[in-house]
Amino acid sequence: VATQATVSRDLEDLGAVKVRIPGGSMVYAMPELAQERIVPDDHLRRVMGEFVVEVAHSVNLVVLRTPPGSAHVVGSALDRSGLAGVLGNVSGDDTVMVVCAEDVGGAKVAARLAERHRELEVHNCLLADANSKMKRDLDAAAKIQRAFLPGRIQDIPNVQFAWHYSPCTELAGDMLNVMRLDDEHVGVYLLDVSGHGVQAALMAVTVCRYLSSHKDASSVLWERRDGSTEYHLASPAAAAVQLNDRFVLQSLTEQYFTLVYGILNRRTGLFRYTVAGHPSPVHLHQQSQPVFLSGDGYPIGVAETDYEEHSIQLTPGDRLIFYSDGVTECMNLSEELFGNSRFLKSLQYTADHSLDSALSKILTQIKIGRAHV
Repeated sequence: VATQATVSRDLEDLGAVKVRIPGGSMVYAMPELAQERIVPDDHLRRVMGEFVVEVAHSVNLVVLRTPPGSAHVVGSALDRSGLAGVLGNVSGDDTVMVVCAEDVGGAKVAARLAERHRELEVHNCLLADANSKMKRDLDAAAKIQRAFLPGRIQDIPNVQFAWHYSPCTELAGDMLNVMRLDDEHVGVYLLDVSGHGVQAALMAVTVCRYLSSHKDASSVLWERRDGSTEYHLASPAAAAVQLNDRFVLQSLTEQYFTLVYGILNRRTGLFRYTVAGHPSPVHLHQQSQPVFLSGDGYPIGVAETDYEEHSIQLTPGDRLIFYSDGVTECMNLSEELFGNSRFLKSLQYTADHSLDSALSKILTQIKIGRAHV
């Protein structure tokens, strides 16, 4: 007595392919692949590119031989293709067998597959062109953003600087600068715009323009007093207030940024600064442990508020370290934060190194997620 199981087994022994078609029914198709074989250098092979090695088809079955591991990719694409006449497909390690309606036939389906792949090739070319243009635009924007980073800062008497800028993407909202403000004063700032990508980068560039060392009305670093036409250096707190006044009303973008800005008198060693939601600088005094400086406040653009000014007297050999939260929040392979404790230990360990050497060693320790004790 023939049962469904024995019939199925007999069909499979004969080389039939079992495929589930739309609606859930299972069908068997006999290959009969000796009728026609398309060799790899055929047009169909070329338009299918790396995904098909050769194609063979009969009246109602098309077999696509693919490189190892790519059959399921091709099979999934066929399931979503909506090609007329394709009842279903089954994917092996290196083949995809496509069952076709008898009134359509394998040759016609193969032709339609070729046409669909030609269309895909055209769309891929258009997408590649669009991606290339976008990449060029992003590269150009990144160059503009980097133009606001510190230039030649080695020639400021009595003061040395070292810095590193490593955004997580081509465009980012983190920016920093060191500026000679006048013969006595040097300005330093580090800011971090909320979010990532193009929008954050555009905001960062805009803020940098307002933090310009040039004496004009657009810069918040300078102010006119008592109706005078001359510009005077604004205090760090006053600069933060002016900056906040310009951005607090721009609520449509829902963006804000943190900031630490300070002015160093290179002759007296007095450093005045203000903090607006940014991690406070670290002071490393010779023969002492590094400590976080005091300072807090709302980020710029969050609310109408005043900002406090702090000051610290520096002595020869002292160091001030400015950083973004990406330093202390960097994770190692064990998903452990670098953290404040490791950061301070790294600063202490490199205290007797040159600035460039200390910066390089600290960056290495951050990347591997450990600090010397």
